[in-house]
Amino acid sequence: MSVFSRILIVRTGALGDLILTSGVIERIRKGNPDAHITIAGNVEFLPLVQNYVDSIISFESPMLRPYFLRDECKPGKEDSANLGAPEDRLPFDLAYVWLKDINDPFIQNLRRSGIKVFAAPSFQTNGEIHQAAFLSKILDQDPAMHNLSGSTADRVTGRLTLRLPNASEILESRGPGTHRIAIHSGAGSMRKRWPLERFQALARLLQQNRNADVYWIVGPAEFEHGSASAADLPVGHVVRSDIVPLAYFLRTIDLFVGNDSGVTHLARALGIETIALFGPTDPTIWAPQGARVLHCAGPDGRPDASVQDVLDLASGLLSMKVHDTHR
Repeated sequence: MSVFSRILIVRTGALGDLILTSGVIERIRKGNPDAHITIAGNVEFLPLVQNYVDSIISFESPMLRPYFLRDECKPGKEDSANLGAPEDRLPFDLAYVWLKDINDPFIQNLRRSGIKVFAAPSFQTNGEIHQAAFLSKILDQDPAMHNLSGSTADRVTGRLTLRLPNASEILESRGPGTHRIAIHSGAGSMRKRWPLERFQALARLLQQNRNADVYWIVGPAEFEHGSASAADLPVGHVVRSDIVPLAYFLRTIDLFVGNDSGVTHLARALGIETIALFGPTDPTIWAPQGARVLHCAGPDGRPDASVQDVLDLASGLLSMKVHDTHR
């Protein structure tokens, strides 16, 4: 068992990056049940892992700012001159840090201040294994984590354990359809997006053929680059204004369909049956674990699966869900 009492986890990046790290964060908590754990990163998304940590701070927090300075790492500098008096230093004795460069001044400064640091790159140079497994390799540096029971798969397959307050109020808004299906047509880049008109055609067919209530998850990114407009989407779409309410909403969904995006990772991490449409990126590295993946890239690299292929897969999954419900 770990002897460290105050632990800092640094995980920057977007929503998908945090989800892919969630299994490791959960593992750190299991290995340090009595420690006070703080996570630093993008505060918009960090509440998703609040069950595994004790406090949340921004990576741009004033308390971390002195540790970004490159001059702090020059040999011969006195620690007291660079990082303040001992009583003003960061209150951590152990840190797990993922950054693009493991020689980043921030990491070096943490070590100079006396914090034990396990650092790892946030991305693979040559993609060979699933990204979640790659991120979990940071645990190999910590001997205290080697004694935990469980396989490698156990420690990297994150499943978010969010509580669902007011679930009855959310479910009261359920429409007359047999199934609730969420569609997210956005992604971090246009090259990752299945054409919007195919999503629309899929939605119509699911409504007609499966008596489905279809909900569109949209936010600021979906209205950029002309990828969507209010007129493009049906009445009743869900506007993503805050990540936690979105997560609560997704917990009420029977099936999720989306691109290679953070929201797709979120849906699967919440245990929702998920169809992920991939084009330019390799799903063996980036796909949400356990998702049903359709990988078909068109001439421009964008996802190019046919509407019929997605409909067939969705119909099969919904039929299985109905069968399981009545067993």
